[in-house]
Amino acid sequence: MNWLIFIHSYLIRNSLRRWVEQPLSLISKVTVAALLGIFTTLVLAGIRGLGNELDKRLLDKEILTAYIAETYSASEALEEISSIGPSSSFWNDIVGKQTVVYQSTATADTGQQEGLPILAVDSIEAEGLVDDFYLLSNQRPKDQVVGFSIGAFASEALVKPIPEKFQFALLSRPGILADFDRLSPLFARGYTKTVVLEAQNISQLERVQDMTDTLRIVEGRRMFLRSNLPILREIEKIRKLQSTALVVVTFLSSAILGLIFGSLAWLEFREERYVLALIRSFGVRSSSLVVHSLLENCFIAVSGVIAGVSGLHFLSNALLKTNSSMLVLMPDIDLLTSDTYVLILGSLIGGLLAAIPVFVGLRKPLGLVLT
Repeated sequence: MNWLIFIHSYLIRNSLRRWVEQPLSLISKVTVAALLGIFTTLVLAGIRGLGNELDKRLLDKEILTAYIAETYSASEALEEISSIGPSSSFWNDIVGKQTVVYQSTATADTGQQEGLPILAVDSIEAEGLVDDFYLLSNQRPKDQVVGFSIGAFASEALVKPIPEKFQFALLSRPGILADFDRLSPLFARGYTKTVVLEAQNISQLERVQDMTDTLRIVEGRRMFLRSNLPILREIEKIRKLQSTALVVVTFLSSAILGLIFGSLAWLEFREERYVLALIRSFGVRSSSLVVHSLLENCFIAVSGVIAGVSGLHFLSNALLKTNSSMLVLMPDIDLLTSDTYVLILGSLIGGLLAAIPVFVGLRKPLGLVLT
């Protein structure tokens, strides 16, 4: 045991002596590890930031909203209203929230503006309004009373701002809004029913897509579905590729680190192969020398990576305190994150790879080295 401790003590002192006498090799290793740590940190932070941004987009209600429009002619509208009723819908079984908006084929006239769309909902009270006519407009003063006409019918409407849920139909244009029952004779001439579905996740949107396709094929219904499902599917693919990208970046960094460290370790081994051969001739196993080389390279690699990440972290904090314009180029760097642990793991793998040339060199018979 004492002999083993002595051997390892000698190897440690020998490494320290070599670092002092040949600092360029140590500086090169630490610099390479630090630069690789900084580069990999920036790449991983960029990938992580992209994933966080995609997660935010997936939580956006607008991107998870689907619009199902179905147009009824005069004959179809009358049958639709009298048979199943305008409020009948089975979409509640698929998504949590829905809004049904009806748009007549007729238009309204205020005297100053013509061709205003006419919208209706199943229950105007559900929108927080009393049963009356409303002119939705962002240009007129709120609660102003405006006269309008629909053909021979004339009445007055109260001005209200355009709610977000009706923007898809009005596109910031003014329009008339009322309860469906109040305008049912008008809608009997034909209308377009749009079901606005607010999904909670991509799977609900996929079920909506499948149900819409089924109704088109089985019942022959002329339904037009507008959603961001194709975009969301691509986003999901990117999210799934994120973990693969993290593994690839870590592996490439480890491979580069291993190649550079291995080359330097091989040069150092060639310089000390005679001393190491003498140590082996005293009965020291080659495995002990390989373990020492492995620990030395892992220590330098991990130290270099930690130094690089720490420097990047302090630089980011310094720019944050000074409100520097360079901060936009710097990702949010934190020392205690999973990315840092991944980098340390990658540096350890690089240290392991760097020990391979030493392992190969120590397989050479002692006689060939000492002669």
